[in-house]
Amino acid sequence: MLKILLLTKFIILNLSSVIIAQGYWSNVKTHVDVALRNIHFTDSLNGWVCGDSGILLKTNDGGENWSLLQTTTNNTFWGMHFLNENEGWLVSWLDDSTYNGTIVHKTTNGGKDWEDIEFTQPITYAIDIFFVDSLKGFAGINYSPLNSKIYYTTDGGYNWIAADIFPNTSNYPFLPVRRFYSSGDYLFACGGAIDIAGVIWKSSDSGFTWYADSTVAPDPINELYFFDSLNIIGIGGDRELFYGIGVIRSTDRGNFWDYYELDILGVANSMDFRTPAEGWASLGSTQTFIYTIDSAKTWTEIPAPGNAEINDIFFVDSTMGFAVGNNGVILKYEIPDTVLNVNNLSLPKDFILHQNYPNPFNPETIISFKTARQSFISLKIFDILGNEIKTLVNEVKSAGNYKIKFHAEDLASGIYYYQLKAEDYLLTKKMILLR
Repeated sequence: MLKILLLTKFIILNLSSVIIAQGYWSNVKTHVDVALRNIHFTDSLNGWVCGDSGILLKTNDGGENWSLLQTTTNNTFWGMHFLNENEGWLVSWLDDSTYNGTIVHKTTNGGKDWEDIEFTQPITYAIDIFFVDSLKGFAGINYSPLNSKIYYTTDGGYNWIAADIFPNTSNYPFLPVRRFYSSGDYLFACGGAIDIAGVIWKSSDSGFTWYADSTVAPDPINELYFFDSLNIIGIGGDRELFYGIGVIRSTDRGNFWDYYELDILGVANSMDFRTPAEGWASLGSTQTFIYTIDSAKTWTEIPAPGNAEINDIFFVDSTMGFAVGNNGVILKYEIPDTVLNVNNLSLPKDFILHQNYPNPFNPETIISFKTARQSFISLKIFDILGNEIKTLVNEVKSAGNYKIKFHAEDLASGIYYYQLKAEDYLLTKKMILLR
């Protein structure tokens, strides 16, 4: 990763942006005003946001711009999953004179066209959908007359079969399933109901059989995060004023869970980590975030920008993250383009790095910079993982303005960074190659 930013002091500026660690949250204009419930990216460029009233937004430039896609329903999208930039599924509910239950919406061209599929079991309401490949997928159920809470498909979503679920020291194996995860050879799901139990479901046979454990927490577990195949953290809670946010942690691949409560009121409805140390969770109706910078050992609560009610968080990688919520809110986690001076924390005055033009570009762009005095200048290109791609300048330059042409014929579409190093300064900006 690019290790080029200093740890900045935590600041809140007029509640319009929240700065912590290496970046900050800022608002993105969406031109919609409904509740946005889920966000998912398949790579650094392609992402989708779904919500109420059949709203589906898409970006193909890493969240710089979002377009509204035409869908086949005006009902709420409760769950969404995309395998790649083309294949995706959403679930909504339909209750009318012709059908009652879940509708699975399937696309094979990124959301331009949709095929609507009635769920095999009627009067069954799915709140999450998850696919491991083009054919094998799972639906997490909020209500089913058969008390079957996990269904699977082996034909891309056309037919759904109730999975076998066995209690594992569990009295409540059939509580609502909120989210699915894949970790190595295992599948996991989490969920539960307030004042009854938080439940973890686990499968070792590709999802045909699941074992439920409702001893992990007294209230729902709404999100899991996998640090690696063994170390897992889950988060949830209760809305009651005298309960705190509930956290579970496992160090043995989910065989045993430790439970503890944070001294913070609310319900954590979503969680993701930017790095193994820095993680964020949203508290929804309390209009706040909690964050950790020590791998979930401690958490701190801060207001969400604009008092937003956040429903979902997704970090694409350590440099890019988004949060979505009510009233059409999309927040973007920004990494400052200009790096602070290593010695005195002031911004450089003698060196300027401009935004490349055009941006996005294909396949050429111009990178401009200015130096106010003769200095040794290094200008390099990096990919999103911090791998050096190309050196454009590596020599002494006299004072003046410079324009360097960057050719990217041999590179794939994606986000790249260009970095200017001069004396004690590092200046970095982002650019998008879009073919």
